[in-house]
Amino acid sequence: MAITRRVALAAHGMMFALAIGTLFYSVAEGWSSVDALYFSAVSLTTVGYGDLRIQNTGSRLFAVFYILFGVTTTVFFLGTIAELFVSRRERLQLLLYDSQANRQLWQNNGTVTEAEYLEHMLIASGRIDSDTLNEVKQRYIQLHKSGVVARFEDAYTQSNDSVK
Repeated sequence: MAITRRVALAAHGMMFALAIGTLFYSVAEGWSSVDALYFSAVSLTTVGYGDLRIQNTGSRLFAVFYILFGVTTTVFFLGTIAELFVSRRERLQLLLYDSQANRQLWQNNGTVTEAEYLEHMLIASGRIDSDTLNEVKQRYIQLHKSGVVARFEDAYTQSNDSVK
């Protein structure tokens, strides 16, 4: 959860920086809110198209500190998002090869089917929650009772038999 909080904090920081720049440039330069937001975003992402130019000396002085603060905030935001994706992948790798977690799974049941292992890993990795998984299972049971699943299973078996 710590990484999720950092992403939220970084997102709020970005929004705050954009809001400050938008407000300042709207007032100091007399730009529309859209132009001020555009200029702020272009400045903080270091793109700097140059289609809008600051006219006032005070605005230029503000821009020096605003860009230093804003670019730092932008880098923190983008880095935190990248860390979020990397940490998810690392957690999954650790989970897949964690012998203690795998040992516990087999100790509780003795034997584990492929489906049980997949369920365990999907829930443990955070890809799906147990409530959603239970809903999917209930839907499968409903389809099976109505005969829909049996027809698909028969068609699947026949297509696999013809490939062999």
